[in-house]
Amino acid sequence: MWKLLQLRREQGRQAIPDLRTARPEGFRGLPVIATTPCAEGCQACVDVCPTAAITAPPARLDLGRCTLCGACAPACPTGKIAFTTQTAMAASERTALVVAEGPARIPDVEIGAALRARFGRSLKLRQVSAGGCNGCELELNALANVNFDIGRHGIEWVASPRHADALVVSGPITRTMADAVQLAWDAMAEPRFVIDWTRAQLSAAQIDFLASLPMSQVSGDHLYVHANAWDPAGWDYIQGRLEAVRSLQATRCRYTFCGHMHEPRLYHLSGTGKAGDFTPTPGVAIPVPPHRQWLVVPGSAGQPRDGNPAACYAMFDDADASITYHRVPYDHDTARDKMLAAALPQRLAHRLEDGQ
Repeated sequence: MWKLLQLRREQGRQAIPDLRTARPEGFRGLPVIATTPCAEGCQACVDVCPTAAITAPPARLDLGRCTLCGACAPACPTGKIAFTTQTAMAASERTALVVAEGPARIPDVEIGAALRARFGRSLKLRQVSAGGCNGCELELNALANVNFDIGRHGIEWVASPRHADALVVSGPITRTMADAVQLAWDAMAEPRFVIDWTRAQLSAAQIDFLASLPMSQVSGDHLYVHANAWDPAGWDYIQGRLEAVRSLQATRCRYTFCGHMHEPRLYHLSGTGKAGDFTPTPGVAIPVPPHRQWLVVPGSAGQPRDGNPAACYAMFDDADASITYHRVPYDHDTARDKMLAAALPQRLAHRLEDGQ
């Protein structure tokens, strides 16, 4: 005990007793723009800004573009722009990042109930340094030390974007880092997140019912399977003729109906092994004579991805051996809004608008 006390005395006291009140000299935080008028025809702050974050008149500063270089403050002859030591500058809306003339106002950050419920106790973050000066990186790294200890709030840094709930980007995103940021963003497990959310909406009885359903069903000369005929439980996609022929050769049925793919498509295979495919025209009946094998992909009822947001379905007429594809507009705006309200990935919600 005596050695521990002696060691504590030698170490001294923490230089900054309360880190929350620390304001390092030269620190530039939330900018403030005075209401005093600019000099006649003055564009000094606009001209000196390297990222075109400032517009005038009236003077506006976009924090979404600003790198806090501080060049605008000394360039203004009337001292209209100044930087406070306020560190809170984040916002939940893009428009809230634009600073107007008047007293400094901390942007509003709103956290939806669904987002708080899902990430309130656990949040995994992946950080990407996109051309910064290492200042932000040092601060982000310090968040996990014994002083700030973000782990006590359930927040952790992870090594891979595939394990992350959110991406933290520091720096202005230089040209050489733009692709790296995009790759990290694309690698985040959005589909898994949506699947987990969907499972949470189902009751145990509903999950048991789905699990009891067969992977494929044969009815006469018809095969019904979600993904493909060669490995129904493998969930491989039919991306083109190669996979379509493999699926058709895995069954003796003349007609195979499958989903999984979001674009409507029709494939056929002749007795001599010649394959073909085409994109159907909605509302036009297509003859599908039984001397060939046919693979029907009706398309998606909820998330078409062929550039048309209308829902897809197909009608097979076994009396005259024909199939007709149909498209039906639906209220995809409401579906999008419900996805956003449930804190599902924004990119997946907005793709409903244009069928992508």
